Amino acid sequence: MLCWDITYLPGKYTNQWYACHTAIDLYSRAVVGAVVTHHEDSRAARHMFEEIFATHPHVDTVHSDNGAAMTSRSLGELFDTHQVKRSFSRPSISNDNPHMESLFHTMKGVAYYPKSFASIKHAASWVDEFTTLYNHRPHSGINGYTPQSVLDGTWQQMEANRRDAVEQALADGLITARPKTPTGLPEKVTIIRTTSKTAPTPCALMMHC
Repeated sequence: MLCWDITYLPGKYTNQWYACHTAIDLYSRAVVGAVVTHHEDSRAARHMFEEIFATHPHVDTVHSDNGAAMTSRSLGELFDTHQVKRSFSRPSISNDNPHMESLFHTMKGVAYYPKSFASIKHAASWVDEFTTLYNHRPHSGINGYTPQSVLDGTWQQMEANRRDAVEQALADGLITARPKTPTGLPEKVTIIRTTSKTAPTPCALMMHC
């Protein structure tokens, strides 16, 4: 299951903004698509999802708010072609898409977020750089694994490495007990308080639903 939304990045002139269309895999939190345009653009969104579906062909549901690009006929036709269900937030309820809000909060809260972007090329390049860094840093919502490792399954090797490190620390006397920290991954991730026009209450299960 994917979630997507649009946030706006400041240009160098007053009231100049660039629209950052972004999609994440709900379970892993990994950013799987991002495109920056001069304004909200359903055609750009469709192209983004065409590329996503080519790489991730087993998407079941896409969740979003009720913006013009999200509800566009063109995007709906693409989803129908790929047999992807559409899930929508309640009108005027921004926190019905909380994982996207969290991502954008993180994006704009990093120390290297620019006060403004000199051009659309600058904005797009920055978003690409942020996406790479975000996907490869530990995420608290998935027990400290990186979104990319959960998306591609390599988190299991990371977990094995953690276990080995703990056992070695015990053997060396560096610690006296195993840490009481969560292991593995949550069984499912849900989007709370949502309604849906064509899909059940959105959730993503381990190994993706």
